[in-house]
Amino acid sequence: WLESVEEDAEHVHALTNCAVLLSKADKVSTRETVRVDVEGAEQLFRQALLAGPEHLPALVNFAYFQHTERGQEAEAEALYGKALRLDPNCTVALNNMAAFLCNEREPYDGETLMPVHFNTTCHLPDNFDLFTG
Repeated sequence: WLESVEEDAEHVHALTNCAVLLSKADKVSTRETVRVDVEGAEQLFRQALLAGPEHLPALVNFAYFQHTERGQEAEAEALYGKALRLDPNCTVALNNMAAFLCNEREPYDGETLMPVHFNTTCHLPDNFDLFTG
């Protein structure tokens, strides 16, 4: 992917893949040693979105990166929103946006470490209980 980016600095797929690799390098098995480079990953994500502003993988991956690595909730939410306006059925964007909203907007119960709404709905009579089955 790095070679593809060097050959074509506007190759959206290669830019996105390189950004993902740089953001998770220590967690990814590769033939070559690659170190996490958060700054480099962000730069590549932004370059990918300049080259392809409606490229769903770039939008969704950058949103996830902004939320989990940078703590940039407002930008993450805007990126997920744009992805879902482009494709309301994008399952990765739907899943990640739901997790984002749950993590950012829902208080957690200190005892169960689950979102409060989960405890409220799952502990009603006849509902499945995660802890007791």
